[in-house]
Amino acid sequence: MHDHRKTDDQPGPGFINSSLLRFISGSPVAVAMVDRDMRYIAWSKPWSAHNGTGERDLKGVSLYDLSPTLSEQFWAVQQRALAGECAAFDAACVEAAEGTLSWKRWHVQPVREEDGSIFGIVLYNESINEPKKAEDELQDDETSLRSMIDALGVGIIEKDYATERTTVSPAVLRLTGLDEINLPTDFDGWMEVLQPSDLETFREARAHALDPDNQSVVMADMHPLVDGKTRAVQLLGRVLFSNDGDLKTPSRFIGILVDETERRDVRASVAQSMRLEAVGQLTGVIAHDFNNLLSVILANLELAAMRLTDPGTIELLKCAIDAAETGGSFNKKLLALSSNKVPQLQSVDLDQHLLKIWDMLERLLHEQISLHFVPGANNRFVCIDPTELDGAILNLVLNARDAQPHGGKIVIATREVEIDEKAAAAYQDGKTGWFLELSVSDQGIGMSKSEVARAREPFFTSKAPALGTGLGLTSVSNSMTHADGFMDIQSEPGQGTTVSLFLPLMIPTHQPCAPKEEMPLGDGALVLVVEDDERVREATLKRLEALGYAVIEASDGQSALRMLEEGEPVDLVFSDVVMPGEFSGYDLLREVQNRFPNMATLLTSGHVSVHSLMKDSTVELLTKPYSLPVLAQAVERALKPVRQPG
Repeated sequence: MHDHRKTDDQPGPGFINSSLLRFISGSPVAVAMVDRDMRYIAWSKPWSAHNGTGERDLKGVSLYDLSPTLSEQFWAVQQRALAGECAAFDAACVEAAEGTLSWKRWHVQPVREEDGSIFGIVLYNESINEPKKAEDELQDDETSLRSMIDALGVGIIEKDYATERTTVSPAVLRLTGLDEINLPTDFDGWMEVLQPSDLETFREARAHALDPDNQSVVMADMHPLVDGKTRAVQLLGRVLFSNDGDLKTPSRFIGILVDETERRDVRASVAQSMRLEAVGQLTGVIAHDFNNLLSVILANLELAAMRLTDPGTIELLKCAIDAAETGGSFNKKLLALSSNKVPQLQSVDLDQHLLKIWDMLERLLHEQISLHFVPGANNRFVCIDPTELDGAILNLVLNARDAQPHGGKIVIATREVEIDEKAAAAYQDGKTGWFLELSVSDQGIGMSKSEVARAREPFFTSKAPALGTGLGLTSVSNSMTHADGFMDIQSEPGQGTTVSLFLPLMIPTHQPCAPKEEMPLGDGALVLVVEDDERVREATLKRLEALGYAVIEASDGQSALRMLEEGEPVDLVFSDVVMPGEFSGYDLLREVQNRFPNMATLLTSGHVSVHSLMKDSTVELLTKPYSLPVLAQAVERALKPVRQPG
């Protein structure tokens, strides 16, 4: 045992209870006594071991000299003990003599002299390295969990009702557009930021959650506006209570914000796809009847024009014929947008093609809008389905017209351009190579950046409901994809819009000939017309008779087959594809080819599956409505193989 009797150079009062000194020195736990100046008077062996002092004689040594890192943490507790309080402080970090770092829990108690004055302090400490390690690991786990939750786009909101302090995770700031300095301070402020779908319902849910008898979970859909975009966020939270019974009061709210924006956008895209599929199904149903009507109109207009001699009247009929053909091209375009129709790519002289449809484009405009052409692709060709090209140009001209309700100017320009990798990167879906650029510019109201970004989306439109369906630029973009090209939109609010179509430049191996408008006449060959629509059938019969053919008719495939079996000397079977019953035009075609191999065949339809067509690709199919010259040439081509000798 150490000798702790008072000497002249030894700190302490004149009398110290020897029993207390013996108890401290022999204690099996880490305990020590210091005077008011924190100089050691007595200590136990476990104290020396726990505090890294070994066998050193500590008499008169300052506690702070041995543990310099302890002074700041211990000072306040020392003052309390010297004032007569029993005090403690936990998890104090003390740097031991060996330079290691350990964590201890300290307890201090004042030591009094006989007169009641405080002589010094008794210290007791215990190692809390293991509990502290577990606490640190738990804190690390909590930090990792919070980081993981934050990475998943889930925000955490916590409110302490005692202090009225609200804390949020970084994800909450991202989801709401707030910053940590300017967080709302009350319920109404949060509601202004979060924008619940139904504010009154949310108020009721909050009141239930704050009721100790309910303690329900709060769930609500929120729609905060962040960077000009409305986000979809779901709030889930619960109020925690302290005390029990009648004393139960709200102590803390814990909630999470789950970002549902991407899921909402995906659901919207799926809904749009379903709408587009529904449009495709609907157009497939109505296309047949609509094209049949156009066929009747076009046939009778052409037949009437053949009987007239007055130039003015013929010109009027020509305009009506052009309108009917334009209607047919619109219908084809809608079918191409909503189905898997394979485009019929052809070599097209771009400038010459524009000149051919110029009159039709001008008829789309009112007197306050002028149309101008700046050609720059003379004798330059692209490979595209002409119907799709017409539809794209018509859509762009109509958009330019609608963007200038009070009048203005539309400029259509063409030019040859080379696009390298740097230039291609500046375009959405840009490609490299040589292209013909066809641009349509207006001086209209223009579009914002967000509208330009969404312009290609199906059903998105910035027009009034009566002016647009949101399918125009979608179909134009699809047409460019079919032709291995791309589309670019440049627009500023109030500065007009320019839409440019980039089509790969092609070098034809030979100069293409313009389509012939000749009408080869027949020589009395007998044509069996198979068509279920009486008006279309009658118009077709008159057309073929006007071309010099003999005709007979049948309203369905089975009736036509019976006529052939009865020996009708038919040279050509001209049949619609879609007819009532299970016996289609394709079924009739197969029967004719198997049983009457020397008989010519020709098909027509207002809508037809391309996959079905590919099964009999050697048989030509006329798409309704078709012109009289197209019919004449098709019948001649169909009859030619069976009439050739040998």
